[in-house]
Amino acid sequence: MAQEGLFRYDIIQRFNETEILLYKYLISNAAKVPYMTIRELAAEVKVSTSTILRFCNKIGCLSYNDFKEKFNKYMAERNVAH
Repeated sequence: MAQEGLFRYDIIQRFNETEILLYKYLISNAAKVPYMTIRELAAEVKVSTSTILRFCNKIGCLSYNDFKEKFNKYMAERNVAH
């Protein structure tokens, strides 16, 4: 299941304060995130693009585009499950 892969509990437990803010923003704004550039997301969350790339790497994504693809699948499966 994709939920296991993208935002695994053990990974979320290791998020720092900034990563938690980013995670909460992503989940709360799931409909618009797939259409945002990395710069737009960084401006919204008030972090650097480097912070977003580190976050992507931490959750197992190779790039921001890789993250957006996996995030779309994650949210689609999550919506089906609920």
